Amino acid sequence: MEMEWKLLIAVFIFISRSVESSLPCSFIETVNITGGYVDIDRNYIYSSDVYPLGAYQEFDYLEDFARNRVSVDPHIRGCICKLKPCIRLCCQGKENNFDSNCFISDTITVVNEVNEDETIDLNDTHYGILIGRPCKVMYELNVADYDDDRWNFLKNGSIYKPEDKQVHNIDDYCFGVTNKTVAILYLCFENSDDSIDNRYVVYPIGMLISIPFLIITFLIYACVPELQNIHGRSLMCYTFSLTILYAALITAQMDIIDLYLHQKICKTVGYLIYLAAFLSFFWMNVMCFDIWKIARKAVRRSQQEELKTFIIYSIYSVTCPLLMTITVFLIDVTKPFDQHYLPMIGEIKCWIQSQFKAEAIYVYIPISIIILLNVALFGDTARNIWNFQNSSVKGGKGQMRNRILRRRFFIYLRLFILMGFMWSMESISWLVGSKSIFFYIVDFFNCIQGLLIFLICVCDVRTRQLLVKRGGSLMTSVKTEQ
Repeated sequence: MEMEWKLLIAVFIFISRSVESSLPCSFIETVNITGGYVDIDRNYIYSSDVYPLGAYQEFDYLEDFARNRVSVDPHIRGCICKLKPCIRLCCQGKENNFDSNCFISDTITVVNEVNEDETIDLNDTHYGILIGRPCKVMYELNVADYDDDRWNFLKNGSIYKPEDKQVHNIDDYCFGVTNKTVAILYLCFENSDDSIDNRYVVYPIGMLISIPFLIITFLIYACVPELQNIHGRSLMCYTFSLTILYAALITAQMDIIDLYLHQKICKTVGYLIYLAAFLSFFWMNVMCFDIWKIARKAVRRSQQEELKTFIIYSIYSVTCPLLMTITVFLIDVTKPFDQHYLPMIGEIKCWIQSQFKAEAIYVYIPISIIILLNVALFGDTARNIWNFQNSSVKGGKGQMRNRILRRRFFIYLRLFILMGFMWSMESISWLVGSKSIFFYIVDFFNCIQGLLIFLICVCDVRTRQLLVKRGGSLMTSVKTEQ
């Protein structure tokens, strides 16, 4: 009789293997039920639980939240949560604390639906017990210090947060147990999706297209003496910042594809992205301010004055982003705020965590302020140019100055529209949480800014004329040396 049961189990294990994809739950929602038996109706009986055919199968591996597999001896697992409500614990076995120092316990105490402490026996069969974190990075709900973190455990195994009226299922939380009265609850960060997105392939391609054009633009402005005024030098710094930004972003995307294997590199790259991004915005702000200043004053600057002004601009454009990056780093190290307000660069991804408050504080609000300031500067510059053009100032010098000013203004305007429009679309996408194809297209054009900057700043008539002139001078000098 025992041999018949073993043969029957083997047959149904073989059948269950053939329908692996039809298992009605993910691996992290299964439990080990090895040691049970199959009844005459093809149900798998384990303890007092009855798993219907298709709700159990044999596995020869273990799998974590990121679908990383480790080979183990064959064993049978079943979808316990299809039979009863489940509770998820963070640690293996009954070692339930989130950290490595786990606290051994047979019970956990939760806050129930009527805000009363309720003790749950982990040996009771009313709940299914799932083991292991459901996502890579989680944060603790600190009820003692933050009223917003209050939660209630529901009878179906879910967690309800009154503050945001959200219900979190077993794929979003796990319990840790210490010697405290109530169990510690950990939640997954929003949008901490560990799957690989096609964007991580497409966007780096766009940035790889951009980088050569940014380098070419930088070299052209560095090699042509007539372009090495404040305008040209500022543009060189701007393109250099974007080059560093895109190189760091490509590295970050590759790190994500590698499933977070290099967290230290990820942190370093994340801070570099933050620094380079704000360097580019502050250099754009410098260019807007400089043309606004020129439009207000009709004086011509000497080379010495230009150098002094450029040094002042450089101190401003480098110091501000550097101080911001250091501040973000110190906040990450000291963690003086609740998790929702922390940057957490390199802890969830190689950038600031996908929490609305954190992204708003450290990214969108500062950049929006810079963009609004640039809009005001451009508006006043356009008014000054219009007034100058319609004033009584005529003659060669006045008209020439106005032409130079207008040319530079329209170059900056196109650059600002390019950068401002892309960022505005990014901000709208962030605010509305849209994942439509339109925003993906905008993001891709944002990635190929280098090509567009090359077309705006190098392919205009005057720059081409200067390049031809520079090329002719080089050819003449070569012939003279020969």
